[in-house]
This record gives sequence, structure tokens and C-alpha cells, in this order.
Amino acid sequence: MENGIKKTVKQIQSEINALESKKYAIEKVLKEENEIKLVEELLNFIDGIGIIEEDYYAPKRLYSSIEGVKNIRMGDNNRVIVKTLNLKGELLPDKIEIRGNEYDIAIRRSKNFSESLNY
Repeated sequence: MENGIKKTVKQIQSEINALESKKYAIEKVLKEENEIKLVEELLNFIDGIGIIEEDYYAPKRLYSSIEGVKNIRMGDNNRVIVKTLNLKGELLPDKIEIRGNEYDIAIRRSKNFSESLNY
């Protein structure tokens, strides 16, 4: 090949695909870890444990221990509002079932949200 290029586009695409699958695997593990933490925090929220009541933006909120998540609030119609600080905080399921109720997860980015990859 000319100019020292020794790989074909097909070979390079195969390498890209291998890297994308590794990224997917990392994100899947982080999402599963975050989901377990989210279940615990939502159970605490539902049971009134650790919540902050009557602040300016929401009647109730829970400051989260999930990395990249600022806080969790309950919205209308079984919707959980998760305020995130970075991309890692957005590795959450779309829905979650707790005590027989299904909750939709709505992600809202903080005004201080960082787009940089941090995982």
C-alpha cells in the first residue's frame, strides 16, 4: 500500500467495532451498578428517609450518592426526575420497578453539567 498504510478500511472498522463493544460493556456494568443504587435511594425517598423537604425547586428531593447524579425528585405520573452533573450520571435505566410500581426515569442536566467523559 502507498504512504505506509498497511491496514484496509475493513480492518480498521473491525478495530473500531471491537472498541465500541468494550465501551458498551463498561457502560452496561456502570448502568447496572447505578440502577442498584437508584433502587435503594428511591426506596428511601418513598419511605421518607434522607429527603430534604420544601425547598425552592421541589417539595421533596433526595441528594444522591450515585456518582454524577446531583439529586432525585418525584414528578407526576410515576416519574422520577434525576438531575445529573455529568455523563456518568446519565447511565441509568429508562424505567424501574419498585414495590410493584413502574417509574419512568427522566434525566435533567444541571446547569453545571459537564460533557467530558469521566468514566
